[in-house]
Parts: sequence; C-alpha cells; structure tokens
Amino acid sequence: MAKVLVYRFSESEENTIRHIAGEMEMTVRRVLPEEENEIVIKLLAKPEIMKTFPGTMNPSEKMLLVAENDRKRVFELFNRLSEAGIQVSCKAVVTPTNLNWSFRELYDTIREESKRTLERVRLQENAKKS
Repeated sequence: MAKVLVYRFSESEENTIRHIAGEMEMTVRRVLPEEENEIVIKLLAKPEIMKTFPGTMNPSEKMLLVAENDRKRVFELFNRLSEAGIQVSCKAVVTPTNLNWSFRELYDTIREESKRTLERVRLQENAKKS
C-alpha cells in the first residue's frame, strides 16, 4: 500500500490529506520534528506516534513525501490536494536514491529545489512583462 509522509502541516490540513489519501487507499504518517534525522525507509516502516499538533507552521516549511510507484496516482493525489486548497511547495516521491537519505537531508534538498524553481518562474514571468 502506498504511504504518504507529511511534515509540518496544520491539523486541518493533515485531516484533509488523510481523508483524500484514504479515499485513494494510501496511508498517511506524520513526521515529527524529532524524527528529522531518521532514514526515510525507516520512517516508512515505523508506526505513527500520535502527538498533539505543534501549531501552525510556515507554509514554506511543509513537505509531502509519497511512497508510490504509480505516477498517475501520485499526480492524482497532488491534484486532489490542490483542489482541496492544500498548498505544498515541497513535495517529492520516494526513489531508490533518496530512500536511504535522512528525512532532513531530503527535506533540505527538496526545499532548495523548490526555491530555485519558484525563482526561475518569477524571472520568466518578469521577462514576459518586459
């Protein structure tokens, strides 16, 4: 079964993610701040520790990591979340390469890639206006 790791979402956002993922027969596991240095493959195998929510987080710090081989299902999940108003700038799919990275390493890499992509889009939009 496919699994979705969520990091730093609000309670209502996480509930929406759980609902949509559940409809798609995907399980969801929250990554806690104290688990950032764990290896991704270990997080995917661990049972979830339900703790209270840490409160609203900065939207740029949220991350969604999907362990699913079917690209169509991944895009369907991303589209459905977007339609539900869940904005995620840092999202990734588990690969054989990043499976053995720490969650923190993957998070930092995806966050930097996201920043570069957003900057490239901004520059392209500015160029079109000129």
